[in-house]
Amino acid sequence: MLKNKKVRIFKKLIAMHFQIFLNYKWGFLITLFIVPIYMLVDFLVFKAIYSHNGNNIILGYNLKQMVWYFICVRFTYQLIWNFTDQSLSNKIISGDLLIDLLKPVSVSTIELTHAISLRLAGVLFEFIPGLILYSLIYFPDFLTPLSLLRFLSVILFSFLLYFKLNYLVGTLAFYTKNNSSFIAIKNIIFGFCGGALIPLDFLPQVAQKVLHYLPFEYIFYWPIQFFLNRELVNLDLWLKTIFIQFLWVIILSIASRLSYNSALKHFCAVG
Repeated sequence: MLKNKKVRIFKKLIAMHFQIFLNYKWGFLITLFIVPIYMLVDFLVFKAIYSHNGNNIILGYNLKQMVWYFICVRFTYQLIWNFTDQSLSNKIISGDLLIDLLKPVSVSTIELTHAISLRLAGVLFEFIPGLILYSLIYFPDFLTPLSLLRFLSVILFSFLLYFKLNYLVGTLAFYTKNNSSFIAIKNIIFGFCGGALIPLDFLPQVAQKVLHYLPFEYIFYWPIQFFLNRELVNLDLWLKTIFIQFLWVIILSIASRLSYNSALKHFCAVG
């Protein structure tokens, strides 16, 4: 009975937050006009690089896959991005966290429903329209229904990984109040180590081997590989990726829970 009540609360929180984000739908839709500009720049830059190199393939990517790699980076952000780390910091500074602590669900659950609602709006107003529009501009002939389904299934765990890491960074605000510096460092690490800035294939082999033992490449790099339907992806790799993502979600869930329980002792609010 108690479990059913929590599920109902969880669903209501998602619906409530989603209604709020619907008020900002034009903010989501504006990216449809911005990304084609980036797309054109990426195409011109990489076309020049491929022409200068004299090859149709660079590190396993053809020109179309390389351009779509960076489109997929933006797709990935549209499907996983949340500001849980900044939200916790703001609530700690303002004292609003005290209100969340009095609610019948945990702070992590409240933040998770907020993140889910935000990404549901992102799927509706950014990802789906963007996929259709950008396909009309530069058709991804490598994409198949199977590769798209694999991408979407892997991105679900990428979302959880991104949320758990953000929540973990957010708990640092209990000590520093303003955790903006940690967020900036986190974004750099995510971008570089996850393959959002450049494909990890361009890094030295030693660096690639080290990154295999970290969660970041499972947020960006591997989901993109499935979208691009590269030769290296197959059923075994898909299952392996999901398994590793699942393990990281468990590890980060434990770590964030322990960090939160320890950090909460430093929280003080008046009012």
